[in-house]
Amino acid sequence: NGELRILRGGSHRTERDELSVTRRYPTHPDDIDFIEYYNIGFRCAYDDKNVTSEEKVGEPEVELVFEVRSKDGMEMALIPEGSFIMGDESGYGKEGPEHLINLDAYYIDRTEVTNQQYRLCVSDGECTPPRFESSQTNESYFGNNEFNDFPVIFVSWFQAENYCKWVGGRLPTEAEWEKAARGNDQRLYPWGDQEPTCDFLNYMPEKHCVGDTTEVGSYPEFSSPYGLFDMSGNAWEWVADWYDEEYYSNSPSDNPTGPNRGDEKVLRGGAWMISRLSITAINRSSDAPDSSWNYTGFRCAFDEE
Repeated sequence: NGELRILRGGSHRTERDELSVTRRYPTHPDDIDFIEYYNIGFRCAYDDKNVTSEEKVGEPEVELVFEVRSKDGMEMALIPEGSFIMGDESGYGKEGPEHLINLDAYYIDRTEVTNQQYRLCVSDGECTPPRFESSQTNESYFGNNEFNDFPVIFVSWFQAENYCKWVGGRLPTEAEWEKAARGNDQRLYPWGDQEPTCDFLNYMPEKHCVGDTTEVGSYPEFSSPYGLFDMSGNAWEWVADWYDEEYYSNSPSDNPTGPNRGDEKVLRGGAWMISRLSITAINRSSDAPDSSWNYTGFRCAFDEE
């Protein structure tokens, strides 16, 4: 109860000494007819539970945080906890419906795992070599030092999962991958909504930009909101989830991990031989987990702790 309501924040008529964010000014709630009150406005607030998924876009921008893991020298980016809108109605149908997802904080590799890094695991006896040591245009690729910093390819989902376990992590979930790629502002590509060209990424618009993989991080100006490279193009990336075209319709909202079973695993991000429609940050593809091609690679994730 009371007779007066509180005004905060100052106005165009307020002097400097009264502009602080701690300043409180009382006034009668129906005093609007006097010229001295021609400087009063307002803003609204909502309880968190009353904001719909269409309105809620997650946490504000945060300072980028990177860590380097000792096992393979990979730089990892911290993705803060919070919500984002996953999916999009404009895809092939398998990218919808849009739905609100809440994720705990996690780390994810800034680049795709490279040939040099994967060779460390092979040398340690914990990983098996790629199915082939070549690439599309290079007969000697995996074992060639010239391509140390290029993404490892011809690895299956099982090989990717095994490598991530070797470094103490895991493959990212599909939801984790998408948030890391597009942030929480529903952008179509990692860099925003600007239509891509060969200056943005390694893909195939009408003809190949490169015709093979490129060194990881070759397009630093077109990274994701959290500072991740090559989230579009270069190599398709295995993620942890089984694939189900209808999964988005019944996905849990908190830390979804995909269906319990399936025939194929999810691939995200497109590749050097993929057209514009499949390099968006929302696009979903899939393949048998034991398959491996000259356009499939991966990156790892870690729980924050």
